[in-house]
Amino acid sequence: MADEKLSLRFRNRSGAQYDFLCFQHGVSPNTPSIATLAWLVRPLASGVDLDFTWTTNCCFVWFEQGAVTPDITFKAQQSAPADPISANLVTLTSSNGAYQFGPTTGGGAAGVLTIDCDGTIPSGTVMIGIGMSGLGTHAVAAEPNFAAVFTVKPEYWISFGSFTPGQTLDDQALIKATPLAFPPNVTAMTATLDVANKWILQPGLI
Repeated sequence: MADEKLSLRFRNRSGAQYDFLCFQHGVSPNTPSIATLAWLVRPLASGVDLDFTWTTNCCFVWFEQGAVTPDITFKAQQSAPADPISANLVTLTSSNGAYQFGPTTGGGAAGVLTIDCDGTIPSGTVMIGIGMSGLGTHAVAAEPNFAAVFTVKPEYWISFGSFTPGQTLDDQALIKATPLAFPPNVTAMTATLDVANKWILQPGLI
């Protein structure tokens, strides 16, 4: 899958302010439990337009978050370029609690993306996954001596409401989640939220 540049214009004509969200489906891991992450998120006042532009290059991601004290939280994270053919395998390791990806290689199975967690990874402490343009789209829990294998066929979806970038999404709770398909030879789409809170999708930047 060749990388390409895509654009999405959100137009808020609803009469209210919402967080506008673009997220992805179409990722299948070798584990039954996968988290869909809030990928592209920005608040948007009524009457305002918002443009997102991204490149469809995949990446490996890991992130760890927690609390040092009730008032101090932390989030550590890293992304590494990925490609289903030439850069489809990466190893996650830990040294004294510090996580890090090793070099990516083309030594994994062709057509899928693999994150190999070595024996230094404690159970239940870090999330691993894949993303696009450097931001995570899906994640699973890392386990010691576990290889997470992802089959990636991106499908774009949009919604509105209240979101934080990177949060885990509950598909059942999303408001009017709508698939956003780019027709052949179309690299830009416009999604307008009207006064009835209905989506109007049009090719190009309107």
